[in-house]
Amino acid sequence: MKGFTIIELIVVIAVISVLGAIVLVNVSGFTQRAQDAALVGNVNALQKSGIVYLSEHTSYAGFFSDSGYTKCRDVITKKYSQYSTEQMSGSGGAYCVCYGIDKGVDKDTICIDSSGYKKEMIYNKMCSWRCQNSGICQD
Repeated sequence: MKGFTIIELIVVIAVISVLGAIVLVNVSGFTQRAQDAALVGNVNALQKSGIVYLSEHTSYAGFFSDSGYTKCRDVITKKYSQYSTEQMSGSGGAYCVCYGIDKGVDKDTICIDSSGYKKEMIYNKMCSWRCQNSGICQD
């Protein structure tokens, strides 16, 4: 008798399938964490561009059209965000930016403003509520 029986082949295929499923679950978890870290990095870069803009100008007026801001915003909205809200206070003394992020099952918002505030929240408040005309993030 040469070769393997059908039972042996089925057992080997089952073991390989289980191992493959375990690897797939772990890899998808790492991918989500890497995307989250990249998003936080881009939001930090956006916030730093606001600091640089204010050091070069007397207010945040015009910040939303500045290339430092638009480059970060475009990366965030293209890769991560379903929607966004940008609000500037009337005098240009403060800004607020909020992004809606779809993380598969969970939907979150991340809000930053000119005071240095940055907070990610579960989808209990819409970005239009979190960023109001004052230029300050609301919780």
